[in-house]
Amino acid sequence: MRIAVSNSSPLINLSIINRFHLLYSFDIIHIPPAVWNEVVVHGEGLPGCDEVRDGVTQGKIIVSPLSNPDSIKRFRQTLHLGEAEAITLGVEIRPDVIILDEHAARDEAIHLGLHVVGVIGILAEAKKTGQILSLKDELDNLRTDGGFRIHPALYAYILNQMGEG
Repeated sequence: MRIAVSNSSPLINLSIINRFHLLYSFDIIHIPPAVWNEVVVHGEGLPGCDEVRDGVTQGKIIVSPLSNPDSIKRFRQTLHLGEAEAITLGVEIRPDVIILDEHAARDEAIHLGLHVVGVIGILAEAKKTGQILSLKDELDNLRTDGGFRIHPALYAYILNQMGEG
């Protein structure tokens, strides 16, 4: 069984490009309460809201409270609440993957020994497994439709690695 923990932005960005379903390559996706609040409560009517709500209804996404909510304090100086809670939840349950896109959050999670993947990694895996035809098209949609920033060197590198360079 493959288990993931996710922050808000990957959920939102995959929804924007109509690729939310790619997350279901994981058996269970845990999200902390702050992510639920950001995407569903405060994000009512925005990308990701319906998909996350449906995922919870289907049992594919679980809103998992933190065992020790005070433990997020160490991350709050540099990270947003959702990132801090996602990393804390990741440390608590040790998933196969934590899905984060923001650089500071990724660095912190890696420092804590978590295996990190982001939207680009989810899309690259989907390309490898034939779930999408063109990684370049998906990355371009992510950049255009979602305003997702990808460093030009990373963009070129990942496309080259996937045989689209």
